[in-house]
Amino acid sequence: MASLSAGPTELNAIISPISQDSLCDENEKLAWHSKPQRPFIETHFAAPKPEYDDASFEASDSAFVWKIYNEESAKADAAIVEASNRSIDVLLVFTGLFSAVLTTFIIQSYQLLIPGPFDATNALLAQFISSQSGALNGTVVSMQATGATATDPGPSLLELRWVNGLWFAALAFSLSAALFCMLGKQWLQSSPNISGSPRHRARQRQRRYMQLQAWHVMTIINALPLLLHATLLLFFAGLIVLLWSGNLVITAVTCVIVALVYACYFGSMSLSLLYPDCPYQHPISEQLRLWMKRKNNSLADSYFEDIEQASQTDFNPWREQEPDVIPDHVDPDDCLDASAFVWLLENCPNGIATSVTLQAIGGLPRSFSAFHVLRKAGAVSLVLKEFRACFHRDSTLDSQWYILQPQDAEKYCRAWMRMTYGTSKQWPTELLKLLETLEKTETTDNINAIAACTRAIAHLDSRDGRPIILPRLRRHAEGRIDFSHEMLCWLLDTFLQCSLVSQLHFRPKDHIVKEAVPVLLRLLHLTKHTLASNVRSAIALSLSYMTNEFSRLASLVLTPTNQSADRKRLKPIAQRGLSKLYVDGRISHVSDDVLADVLQILYPPVMIARGECSLFVKSLLHALWSSTQPEVLFGSVLRLLEPLLLDSQLSVVDAFIEGKGIAALLRVAHTGDTASRHLQLDCMRNLCLFIRSTAEHHHYSRLGHGSDCVNEDRLDHIFRSDFFSTLIPIIAARRWWLPEIAEIWVPALVKLCQLRPYEPVWRGVEAALRKFSDFYEGKDGYYQLINDLDEMKALTESAACQVAHKF
Repeated sequence: MASLSAGPTELNAIISPISQDSLCDENEKLAWHSKPQRPFIETHFAAPKPEYDDASFEASDSAFVWKIYNEESAKADAAIVEASNRSIDVLLVFTGLFSAVLTTFIIQSYQLLIPGPFDATNALLAQFISSQSGALNGTVVSMQATGATATDPGPSLLELRWVNGLWFAALAFSLSAALFCMLGKQWLQSSPNISGSPRHRARQRQRRYMQLQAWHVMTIINALPLLLHATLLLFFAGLIVLLWSGNLVITAVTCVIVALVYACYFGSMSLSLLYPDCPYQHPISEQLRLWMKRKNNSLADSYFEDIEQASQTDFNPWREQEPDVIPDHVDPDDCLDASAFVWLLENCPNGIATSVTLQAIGGLPRSFSAFHVLRKAGAVSLVLKEFRACFHRDSTLDSQWYILQPQDAEKYCRAWMRMTYGTSKQWPTELLKLLETLEKTETTDNINAIAACTRAIAHLDSRDGRPIILPRLRRHAEGRIDFSHEMLCWLLDTFLQCSLVSQLHFRPKDHIVKEAVPVLLRLLHLTKHTLASNVRSAIALSLSYMTNEFSRLASLVLTPTNQSADRKRLKPIAQRGLSKLYVDGRISHVSDDVLADVLQILYPPVMIARGECSLFVKSLLHALWSSTQPEVLFGSVLRLLEPLLLDSQLSVVDAFIEGKGIAALLRVAHTGDTASRHLQLDCMRNLCLFIRSTAEHHHYSRLGHGSDCVNEDRLDHIFRSDFFSTLIPIIAARRWWLPEIAEIWVPALVKLCQLRPYEPVWRGVEAALRKFSDFYEGKDGYYQLINDLDEMKALTESAACQVAHKF
């Protein structure tokens, strides 16, 4: 697939729900696989039709995957907490006993450092005896020598200080271990998570789990035995120092015993690091293996890995290693959901948990911002592996592929499309045959449509996938297939994606555009009275693409966002695309009701280029003349003409005359009964605006400021038409608002009268307006109307006098 990021939030693909009834018990599933199966000559499934009425059901707040996650995580957390509590209890008991024994030794050794009460007297007596006569000296010396040979010399003062220092340090380590054991018990205790939806509880648990991992709580708890190990090492060191200056045999035996103990200790730790399956496991060895693996493989995820994970990893031929695309902004809740899925895949090896998790990925919206977490965990290759398991190839008969689980295969297709959007991952070539089998299987239209979407984008870099999607959209528009709004979003989203990629890799194909525009417009009409805003947004973007507005469209489509501001930007894009299509004549073979919907979207016509206004006016008038049901288009056409005629260019005036605009609007004004008041009012307002623009251009050309001179034939066209013959009866009916007449109609007529005051029609117009004004005497706008009528009367009388003088 070409590197494209997610579309706007309005194009979030709608997800089919997962039926809990279709998920059998794990034991039943294993039993089914253990039974011998018959050759797959012909396989029919009476599986219920998947429902697509609820968006993102497989990953909704009450989805089955969150229930599985809560159950599995509760079991895992309970096992971890129970094992940790037992280990901590053992450490507390050992710490208490060892601290009591160590305190006894410290009491005895510490007394050797304190001078005794009789030490001074003994020193004086020794000095007195040494100063006696020589006769007595020999006797004393011989007695001292005899005593010296009878007992071993005691530890020196320096040795006693070392012994007490080591033993006091050991006691500090032991008591610190007891303190952290109590803290560890508190850290492991979490508040009960019993309220909220299953998804909310899963997010709370995953958030706590990730925080425990981020703050290395389990590492600290696993490291607590190391404090006691260090305590024993300090105690043995102090004991050896105490015995060092004593009996050599006792000292040597003690040193040998301590050396053997710690040789076994460090040897067993080394074995647990080299051989993960070795039973001589240490509490810290698992964390050491994790650190070593991260250093070697540069892993970024901080998950608590299982001891036997390396031996249980299956070979997957579709695993790909490539740089991933990480969005600029990742929603924290999306990250929690993705991490929860990864936790299930890594810590729950049973088949049901894995399949439900992978299928739930297809229920995530395209605006989900943490797909990179799933891709990094290898979910794409797992999806392909599970998709392959949904098929069976009978090599004994016809070597054809038969589908075993079409509903599961459809969910895996949606999961693959979700995770690979915006990446360069492609559908494996060896699985294309399976995809075609799923598309042609006689199951449901929704399953076939998802298979078609997957096949359309499987190899976008090498072929255009729009011809695969367009026939299904056409059949739905014709009523032969009844897709839900969610499935339409999948099809339209895929069609738009294929259109964007084809713009980059292939030459434009006009025949696809000609076929697609009527289909999209028909779909737009079918959804006008529904709440399917996602479908209408997808249609609007697809139509906008048809106008080659690729650069502007890509900036919106390729940016995943949930802001309402981007939703407002959809209408200008749709208006620009539809106006271009309409002016180019590509919207011609559609029904009147569909065309009316298109014209409603185009209002107001602010996105129409100034140079295309004349063509747009011609198209509108042509629609009125060629329509078989013109009453369907009246309102939309009149609304679009009014701003175009208000301050129109000379080319618009000419286009209106060329398209027989006066006759067309008068035809509309005469349509229906006499109660069509608003319709007649809109027609006469547009005609008066046309007359005013024509008169203004005539005045402007007379002053010599314009590049184009208005020909007198334009004015002749007005007076030769049936405008005035229709205007006078309408005014005489006195069914109109005075401000409308005084502010729009009469000023335009006065400007025309200034150009042709000698026309005989003005007397009838003035008389009709005088009678109309008498009915509204004194009301708002009355005096403005009277002033304009006086000016009209003065112009006509002056013109009549000039004519009389000439003759």
